[in-house]
Amino acid sequence: MASDADPVAVSTMFQNLYKLYKESNNCDLLLLAGDGKRFNTHSFLICAAVPKLRAKIIENSKKGIMKLRVQEVKGRELELVIQFAYLGRCDLDEKDCGAVMELIRAAAYLQIDAMEKHVLRIFENSLNMELALKVHLDKSSNYLKKASPTAEKFVLRHLLDDVPSSISFEDFKALLLDDRLQASHEEKVWVAIQGWIRADPERRAACLVPLLSTLRIGFVEPDFIEKLVEHELVTHNTNALNCIHESITLAQSYHEPTEELLLGQLPTVVRPRIPHVSILAIGGWRTGEEVCAMAEVYDHIANKWTNVASLQLDGPRSYHRAEVIDGIVYVVGGSDKEHSMKTGVKLDLSTFTWRPICSMHHGRCFVSTAVMDGHLYALGGRESSEERLKAAEKYDPKTDTWTKIANTLQCHSDAAAAGLDGKVYLVGGYNGTEVMSCMECYCPETNTWTLLPPMNKPRSGLACIAHRGHLFVFGGFDGTERLSDGERYNPKTRTWTALAPMNIARSTFQIVRVGDIFYAIGGYSQKPVADVEAYDSVADKWYTLSPMLQPTSAMACAAFDNLSFSESVWTQTSRADPSISLRDFLIEYPPFHPEDEPLPEGSLGVHHPNFLEPLPMPWNDLFASESMDVSDDDGVNYEHDEHINEHLFDDSDFSSDHEDD
Repeated sequence: MASDADPVAVSTMFQNLYKLYKESNNCDLLLLAGDGKRFNTHSFLICAAVPKLRAKIIENSKKGIMKLRVQEVKGRELELVIQFAYLGRCDLDEKDCGAVMELIRAAAYLQIDAMEKHVLRIFENSLNMELALKVHLDKSSNYLKKASPTAEKFVLRHLLDDVPSSISFEDFKALLLDDRLQASHEEKVWVAIQGWIRADPERRAACLVPLLSTLRIGFVEPDFIEKLVEHELVTHNTNALNCIHESITLAQSYHEPTEELLLGQLPTVVRPRIPHVSILAIGGWRTGEEVCAMAEVYDHIANKWTNVASLQLDGPRSYHRAEVIDGIVYVVGGSDKEHSMKTGVKLDLSTFTWRPICSMHHGRCFVSTAVMDGHLYALGGRESSEERLKAAEKYDPKTDTWTKIANTLQCHSDAAAAGLDGKVYLVGGYNGTEVMSCMECYCPETNTWTLLPPMNKPRSGLACIAHRGHLFVFGGFDGTERLSDGERYNPKTRTWTALAPMNIARSTFQIVRVGDIFYAIGGYSQKPVADVEAYDSVADKWYTLSPMLQPTSAMACAAFDNLSFSESVWTQTSRADPSISLRDFLIEYPPFHPEDEPLPEGSLGVHHPNFLEPLPMPWNDLFASESMDVSDDDGVNYEHDEHINEHLFDDSDFSSDHEDD
């Protein structure tokens, strides 16, 4: 019976062959590169490893010709191809953009699939803007087509952070017009335009007006427009001022669009870009429906929610949690109303399907989760009406296994958790007797929990998120009433600072982050709510956004970066349809902040100064007209089903007297 080959022996054999090649021993095939470089090789190995040359080598050998010219490949690339043929690897300088591109071409031309995949991995891991642009803009070769999608996504995602001064006007403008360009704020587009023009002001000043036309003026704040028209590149340029005025006038017409406007396509100035980051809300409690399996996706650029039926969970689930690891959404724990659930699922974003993962050791309703170093931590929760857990475990996506870790110091149900700087923090919750303010910190290296300074007030059903070296907590239930305020913890000073309150008090809601903006979604406030708010973590301010499609509490939410997913949900076609994607321009949005702007320092127990300072409603002052009715009523019916039976949505509501009822 034949046994498997010993990989060590095979590797040694090919290393010896490569040594013979390097010494030109027993070589019988001369390969000539396109630039004239010569390589003595072993015909049998090149014939086996390079499909494109195989037939020609066999044909020539029958004629006694052991020389072959590879005109399309230069010597530098052919040498690396030969090395890969012998060793299955090549010593490529990953920083040499030209070499990477040429080797991708060579591998594709020579039909060496394994080498092409190998170099594409190198290409993806070492990608920079210079290399990505070269591949993205190269239209002359079909041999780069497998690298083009990766390069395009990189360019669209990072262009505004690193605009090459050498990029041509035509290519720069085309990318700025692309709906898929990642621009958290249109102000970043203007910053990029300034930088490109200043690289060669004499030649590029004339390009200002057409580049200004790429700005989505409908998505900027009035104070930005004031700064724009006063900018040195604009203020004395009549054509530029006219361009801005025309864009503003056109954008204003879409604040209350006529039926005629709604029949046409959205112009650039008011067409939202496709978000790279999507926000998914799944499961939870809904008014009149109890536990559900729903799936809604939020577009934070257009401020729109949509139902995605194909993303619904296989069954109803509430009080569960969702986390993202390496672009994959994981959902664990929760309750189907009858049982605390051990099971978990993960979302295949390419096929919109949920797949099961290994079950946890415990059923966990009101579970808290966090991600740290590629692992998902499931902490505490309630396994039964009488049993709240100290038990904790972590999930390894690579092996699909759960491993028990040290128990928490106290029982935590309906708490919140986050990973920060190599540690996992668990805060608040309910222990079966009281709502807690305590916080514990887990160190994976020592497998130990440590008590840290508590919050300023007890909270269960709260939300927690880590950002810029701090922990942020908001809302929850203190045992008497639901909360709207927040606190921020600084691990370096071990202190808590009070933060601006949300516009509504809520518990069992979710918070996700996109950049410096946190999104508070749904929750419970005497009944399930659909309210969505955005928190500007730099300015310590809250903004009211478009609500969910239905009031939902105890759902799980996740924000994930996947442009292909966004394109499939928010298609280019929908971006041209005002009825689907026209943004409500009377809603105020968080402003643009430079990336290096620090978080407000505040003081212990005191809100950041002026956190309630009113901001002007966007466009009102700039576009005030008699025909525009600006009112507080946004036309949304916030009156939910008044006949819903009261349910007890927070674990801390399940006191013994409630359970006896």
